[in-house]
Amino acid sequence: MKIMVFVLGMCGAAFAGKGPVAAAGQEVDVYVVNHATVAPLLLYRATVQASELLAGVGVRVIWKSGRPHQEPGCPVIALTIEEAAPPNLKSDVRAVTQLSNSSITVFYELIRQVLATWPNLAATLLAQVFANEIGHSLQGLSRHSEIGIMNAHWSIADYHAMQGRQLRFSAMDTGLIRAGAERSCPAAQ
Repeated sequence: MKIMVFVLGMCGAAFAGKGPVAAAGQEVDVYVVNHATVAPLLLYRATVQASELLAGVGVRVIWKSGRPHQEPGCPVIALTIEEAAPPNLKSDVRAVTQLSNSSITVFYELIRQVLATWPNLAATLLAQVFANEIGHSLQGLSRHSEIGIMNAHWSIADYHAMQGRQLRFSAMDTGLIRAGAERSCPAAQ
């Protein structure tokens, strides 16, 4: 029972933007709605890792729970985790981002399929998917890279890199994400 209270407390801290990852740079609010069977501890670990990946390119993610409230100021990203994918979706697509409204939908059943082969990648794979889709939203572009997190089709070598927490954003993606974050929410002068 004490462990569960601790885990829930840590999840709350992560969603409030007060988790163990502190980064300088542009801030972006990401609101999460979990309609799938993603356990709170797994979701917490994934958000921490995604925060670390984005902090590496100068973006601090403030994780919040629930639906975003449209307030004046910086745009926000809505990330929804759904259990099932639409039947017409390609099997190697794990999530989609609607650039028009910065909404992300992650399909957990497609993540679980990869975990059948790579079971120790649960939090890391989910984090990589989050970082990839947040990257699309911040770039404001429907594009993929040849290497790294923004690659459209991760290879076996990429999954091995994920195991060692070595899969990163390419230099081009880093620049595009930073520029997009600054364009979305200019730093206060």
